[in-house]
Amino acid sequence: MRTPLRLLGFVLTLYLPVTALPVEAQQPIQCRKVLEADDVASLLEAGVPKPRVKLFVTTCKVDFELNDVQERRFRSLGATTEILFAITRNYQPPKPPTVT
Repeated sequence: MRTPLRLLGFVLTLYLPVTALPVEAQQPIQCRKVLEADDVASLLEAGVPKPRVKLFVTTCKVDFELNDVQERRFRSLGATTEILFAITRNYQPPKPPTVT
């Protein structure tokens, strides 16, 4: 029978190597599209680590300009000032439709 302390050590042995990975060592980010405000909110709501959210924003860019309402929403979901600055710096205006 395992003691609670031994069991805790076993769980931490399995858990810590996975959670201790730096953001750069995690799965590479693959952008399928430019992020919308709801995409950023979903990342924050899902508990994605803040440096990883920032990496999503800087890699995939965003299709919205940050306004006061969105800033309050993101802050209420735990967004840091770094994430908000990344959103501002990585705004990508929508491309005009192509005429064929």
